[in-house]
Amino acid sequence: MFTQGDYSIIMERELFNQAKPLRIDVSYMGFSVESSLQLGGGCSSGSCSSGSCSV
Repeated sequence: MFTQGDYSIIMERELFNQAKPLRIDVSYMGFSVESSLQLGGGCSSGSCSSGSCSV
C-alpha cells in the first residue's frame, strides 16, 4: 500500500513489481492507470492505449 495525497493505493506486490513504472492520474473525468504491462483485449469502458486505460 502506498499513499499519495488523499488517496491510498493497494496492489499485490508481485503485480506492482511487474507493472513498474506505474502512474495513476485522477481528474474530474475519472482516473487513468499507465504501466509497463501490455493490455490484452482492451478495456470494458473508457478509452485504451498501449499500457494504459482511462475510465
